[in-house]
Amino acid sequence: MNDLISHSAGSIPLPVHKRTVWLRLWRWLAVLIATVIAIVGMYFGRQAFLARHLEAECRRLEAARDWPRLLITAQEWHRHQPHRREPLKAGVTAGKALRQPASTAAFLRAWPKESADDVPWLSMLAELQLDLLRQPIEGAETCREMIRLVPQDLSARQRLIFFDAVTMQPAALLKDVRDAAQSACDLPEFYVYAFLVDGLRLNNALERLQRWTTPTRRQELLMVAYAMHSARVLEGSIPSIEEGRATALRRSQEQRTDYMQQLHTMFPENHEVLAYDLEQAVQAGQSLKVAECLTRAKPVADRDHRFWRARGWLLMRTGDLAGAGAAFREALVLHPMDWRLLHFQADWDRRSGNLAKAEVTQRLASRGRGLESELLAAPNVRLIPAESLHRLADFARDCGDALFAERIRHHANVAH
Repeated sequence: MNDLISHSAGSIPLPVHKRTVWLRLWRWLAVLIATVIAIVGMYFGRQAFLARHLEAECRRLEAARDWPRLLITAQEWHRHQPHRREPLKAGVTAGKALRQPASTAAFLRAWPKESADDVPWLSMLAELQLDLLRQPIEGAETCREMIRLVPQDLSARQRLIFFDAVTMQPAALLKDVRDAAQSACDLPEFYVYAFLVDGLRLNNALERLQRWTTPTRRQELLMVAYAMHSARVLEGSIPSIEEGRATALRRSQEQRTDYMQQLHTMFPENHEVLAYDLEQAVQAGQSLKVAECLTRAKPVADRDHRFWRARGWLLMRTGDLAGAGAAFREALVLHPMDWRLLHFQADWDRRSGNLAKAEVTQRLASRGRGLESELLAAPNVRLIPAESLHRLADFARDCGDALFAERIRHHANVAH
């Protein structure tokens, strides 16, 4: 009994001690929380005061047309409130007034990409990137952002598709033109670019690529595109002209060969260089070279009609008609108006015993070839006559491309 009483009495102070310790801890914690809240409140209060001061200062400097100080103050304001558009507007205003495209673009790059209201500011950025800043690849990405926000932005699509054409990216060009057709946001020149994608020659491409290239920023895409355009300008035989000019052209063709060899050394894995080799090998009937190029192709080739066309040609040469037919069908899905492929398709029809279809396909291929010559002779891709557009629409229809045929016909009717 005594032992039980003593044991109970000895255990009474423990809970009281624990309550005291916990009470002290809670008091310290409450003080700490209050202190933190006070510090945070002071910090955000100071930040809010500073932001209001910077905003008022920017307005004062803009009214006073003090552009240098406005530029600096806008940078500081943006640093304190990066989520707001007003500091960016002030910075763009100062950058434009000072004629400093790099400073202007720095504010525009930070611009949110959230709604249609942001597109005019992104358009300013794209214009700078594609012109004064000589950053065409970044400019194309800005155009893609604009189209994502506003699919009906025609100027963004026009800039993007022109970039695709100048930089010799057939797969991207065909994809972007089809997306424009599906959105019914297009121009007739888009379809001319798409039809001519394998033989496109732009009078201003070399000049534009030279303007975009800088000594300190030699980009693979631009260098390869320059070589490809040069090769197309100089390919073929020397025309019957005055001997001095013919000699100069021969020398240029030799330089083209040297330049292409340099590209092979500099960019041995480049997709467009490989596609060029592939097309040259097909034209020369070099089966082994075609096979070697196809084995080096990367996954991106599965979205490129030229590689499917070459696969079909090679399989047909080896007697695999089923494989060749499947390859040609894949190519036509990617580029239904490919008249070069139609020549191979006609040969495939003959070998398959379908002579009537082969004749129809061959006539369609010949029409396509004549249409290409007609469009290449046009002085300006943006001034194609309505009659030519109607013929292009007919060709697209007969190739089974109903969407392109409809959109080209629409523009042909408007041009009348």
